[in-house]
Amino acid sequence: MADLDFDKRLTIWAMDQMHTLDSIMGVLRMDYNLPIEYLSERDGLTTYEKTLQIEWRPADSEEFSVETLQVGGEDYNYISAIGKYEDSLGETRAVIDGRVVLPREYRVFNKTVDAIFFENHGRVYCILDVSVSQEKRVRSVLFGQGYKKLKKEEWGKVQHDKLVQYRLDSDFFYWLFNKRGQKINIQSVEGKEDYIVSLIDIHAVSQLSEREVYDNKSEGADVLGSLPTLSGLGTNQSVYEGGLHIIMPDMQLLTKVTNSCTCVLDSVRSVISKEGETSNVMDEFPKTSILIYTILFPGLLSRYHAEKINGEWSAEKGEKQRKAWALDVIKQLASDNAITLEDIEEILY
Repeated sequence: MADLDFDKRLTIWAMDQMHTLDSIMGVLRMDYNLPIEYLSERDGLTTYEKTLQIEWRPADSEEFSVETLQVGGEDYNYISAIGKYEDSLGETRAVIDGRVVLPREYRVFNKTVDAIFFENHGRVYCILDVSVSQEKRVRSVLFGQGYKKLKKEEWGKVQHDKLVQYRLDSDFFYWLFNKRGQKINIQSVEGKEDYIVSLIDIHAVSQLSEREVYDNKSEGADVLGSLPTLSGLGTNQSVYEGGLHIIMPDMQLLTKVTNSCTCVLDSVRSVISKEGETSNVMDEFPKTSILIYTILFPGLLSRYHAEKINGEWSAEKGEKQRKAWALDVIKQLASDNAITLEDIEEILY
């Protein structure tokens, strides 16, 4: 497989429990503009020049509206929005010699974030395409989670991490890696049509040693055949990220998935199906994000827990798989270093 370019990062937040999609439309329409404090007392500048322009806009229409999308046989209501916000230089760089203010275009920078607000099991969630470096800024200026003038009580509390329903523990990754090359029915519910996903390959594994002293990251096709990865898995290191190549009925997905269900996508090789045609996953952002966070992850987690309950994935089976990975390491090292059975017996006994 050619080198992958993970260029889109999707993460999910839970809105305050007081919110519905209708109330979310209300807070999206609020005024978010912020004064640039160090320019507030300067004469000769317009209000626009002294203000950061921050707002939510509808993604595909003139007004915010609740739309409906059917995925996996279920209807999901959602709002598609674009957050527009500005950052500015600090005073020492924006004001020359303490006197001359740079023109606005040289000190203020435009940024955007795509967002999908959707309702699921009575709670509103938001899926965002946002970088790690901008997450905190977005929460502050667009979700009202900052302090003083940045705070907007209308949003309530936004839960941006440790969402119980979107937590993938290390054992989940071991279970999933064990499924490589298999088809998984993630919606085996009576009365509903099966929804089959194929786990084609694992292309990245990130692990921490027992005391979290060493961080081992491996990437590439057939990464489960590499010695560093197999050694870590064979010694039951904690896995916190996996690179997945998944084919679903509606989508092919190449992504890195963290233990909080954050997805970093290769948006070129990840494609989505719509009305018999394929397109870039980000061209169909509502369908892509809702598929991932209402069908794929909940479905995989449900199947994982079901197999733990019915014994298909037990502690004994996990140990058996780790033993197989450890034996692969021994086999490769023995072959590469001309180690004989006698050599192994000598150090063991």
